[in-house]
Amino acid sequence: MIPRSTARSRWLVVVAAVTLLHLLDGGAWCKRVRGNDPADETVLIVVSYDAFRTEYLRRGSASYMAELGHNGTWAEYLRNVFPTKTFPNHHSIATGVFPNQHGVMANGLYDHGRGKINYSYDLFHFNEELVPIWTLNEQHGGHSGCMMWPGSDFPYTRGNITCSHLQPFNLTLPWNDRVDTAFRWIRDPARPANLVMLYIEEPDYYGHIYSPESDRVAQLVVKLNDLTRYIHDKIREFGLVERVNVLHLSDHGMDSLMPKNFINLTSFVPADMKFDVYGSTPVLQVVPKVKQQTADLYRALKNASEKSGNFDVYTLENLPTRWHFNNSQRTGPITAVAKLGYGFDDMWETVEYYRKAFNVSVTSETKYGVHGYDNELPIMHPIFFGYGPRIRERTTVEPFDTVDLYYLFCELLGLDAPYYLDGKREHIVAVLRNDSRDDDGDDPSGTSARTVTLMVIFAGSLLASFGLVSMLAYVVIWRRRHRENLVPHYLYDETESFLDEANKLLPAAVHQQQQQQQREQQQQQSP
Repeated sequence: MIPRSTARSRWLVVVAAVTLLHLLDGGAWCKRVRGNDPADETVLIVVSYDAFRTEYLRRGSASYMAELGHNGTWAEYLRNVFPTKTFPNHHSIATGVFPNQHGVMANGLYDHGRGKINYSYDLFHFNEELVPIWTLNEQHGGHSGCMMWPGSDFPYTRGNITCSHLQPFNLTLPWNDRVDTAFRWIRDPARPANLVMLYIEEPDYYGHIYSPESDRVAQLVVKLNDLTRYIHDKIREFGLVERVNVLHLSDHGMDSLMPKNFINLTSFVPADMKFDVYGSTPVLQVVPKVKQQTADLYRALKNASEKSGNFDVYTLENLPTRWHFNNSQRTGPITAVAKLGYGFDDMWETVEYYRKAFNVSVTSETKYGVHGYDNELPIMHPIFFGYGPRIRERTTVEPFDTVDLYYLFCELLGLDAPYYLDGKREHIVAVLRNDSRDDDGDDPSGTSARTVTLMVIFAGSLLASFGLVSMLAYVVIWRRRHRENLVPHYLYDETESFLDEANKLLPAAVHQQQQQQQREQQQQQSP
């Protein structure tokens, strides 16, 4: 029989070891326990209005959006990624890296190994190491709801993880119905969503057809203003004001383009120099049919660009570094980029579609909407404002990068950010409020600093206690081992086995939870 004092020492060692492991695990148990009570779970809703340019917010018709931004936190603009297209920017928002890392270089692109790639699993799976924010949330016990967000309808990671709640792209689904569905996800008793990625296709869709200066887009701004009000009315209706943080943003702006400014690249090269183009105005990947003609084709287009002054031409090697567009697998040997107000003659196919489908009359000065230009151009910049219990009130922050948003998502969801992100956490700390509701004059990083300090103090105290308990246990064991034939030696070895078991407790708990999640997913997938 083991003496009581020794047993107590062993259990103290076990308790100290398990507690220390829990602390080193980053408080993962706390997060999981908190997640078991949906009433206490912080919720993040990310709303993306495609092609909502910053100028729209200054219109009186967007008064609710402007007021919400004024009462919460807003930035004059975001620095989005090049090209200023929908898929590259939405995937940079979702992954926290630039296009040359995630591989979504355009809405449709040229791949050296596969040729043309459009919207598909392959488009969004260039880099398998990357984890979209909705997947990271699922990995840590949360439930993500993805409403038409580009790329969210595909599984990610080796576990083929998908959103707990998913609505693929469907233009016929009314906006208010999308919001109602999102709140059903949040209030779901079995799988309550703590992250919702909500995509709205306007004012992009009709902005392309009628131009951003059209009456149709002006009407859409009014409707989007009403939609924003509807979202926050629902938050109040369901009593979620103290739980839900909402980030409102867009992916890019938009400018007008007229057919008289379409550029015919073919006219600049000899007739025997054939090439294919990938992508769409204003950024084209130019790939010669005969590889040996690449240098000659580049020189011909470069000379034409210098003479005309309305487009630029680059090889893979001399693309501007700030664009982060130099992906050797998914960037063509030649890239042509139109200047603002110009486009390429690939637009004629689009114009013909608009003429037939929407009865749009076509003249040399008919205005259409286009984006994708240099991301330094103000008219290409997206909007950003946020409101909620974790977001500072009446605060204007400096413009920051689209790739910084991943850090903001992680902060609001209580997740540790991956190591590979291209953004910077310090760019978004000013958005976050402290625990107090009236702290808006304080240093926004104060809470984090105090929390870290307290954790360090607690960790130090715990380590000291653990060391003391371990030393006492060692003294007890040493003294007893010097008593002849009182207790067999193999019983003392149990002290080490207790510590080994303590080391196994936390991973075992994690493994059990993962198994439970897999069982739930299998049940949901079964008919």
